[in-house]
Amino acid sequence: MTPEQRQCIMALVIVPGRDRAGSPEQVLRPFGADDGQALGLDLLRDAAGRQDALDLEMALVVCSTFGFTTGHLEVLIQLAAADWHHSHENVVTALSRLRSPQAIDALSHAAWWGAAVSGFR
Repeated sequence: MTPEQRQCIMALVIVPGRDRAGSPEQVLRPFGADDGQALGLDLLRDAAGRQDALDLEMALVVCSTFGFTTGHLEVLIQLAAADWHHSHENVVTALSRLRSPQAIDALSHAAWWGAAVSGFR
């Protein structure tokens, strides 16, 4: 992902006291895409494949903007247990929105892992 593409994605992020600086349509152009859900899935798979934490965050912004589908499920399940990124809460949120029985083990693992890291027993 180029710095310009990241900048377009970051314009979608809402910051307290400021309106969104960009629109979903403006994100599609730099990628030459017309389907935001497909773009989000492609970016998610690419970031996961390269284990790129920054690009994963960007991909999750795109996915959150355009929506998650069951097509996102497999990579989100893998990301829930991955130790190379810091986006676990966003991954768990996405999995919970999909409400798939296939995500139960990943969500359970994430809950136990989160409790262990936080010191809960």
